[in-house]
Amino acid sequence: MADNLPRSGQRVAIQVAQLFDTVVVDLGTSSARNSSPLKKRGIYRLSASVDCFIKRGGSSVVATTSDAPLWAKTYLDIFMMDKEYIAGIVATGTGKLYITEIFESR
Repeated sequence: MADNLPRSGQRVAIQVAQLFDTVVVDLGTSSARNSSPLKKRGIYRLSASVDCFIKRGGSSVVATTSDAPLWAKTYLDIFMMDKEYIAGIVATGTGKLYITEIFESR
């Protein structure tokens, strides 16, 4: 069965992620989350412009500085269910949290 994946110099198929919509959350010293729940279950890439702390959950999810860290200019790929939210917070200052769908689970 043929695939359409790009090939390395050794002709090995290279898996690549397709990026879909990105949601941006403005972060500060109070917890903030995406304003609408995620529409699809699947894999999402989280990245941030500043060091922050994140937590996933329902519409009442609140992040604290004791939650999982996400360091600036790195990324974390996580599986999310539909209707979930991501909350984020920073210890000081402000920044942005980016939530990008990279794979849709069917």
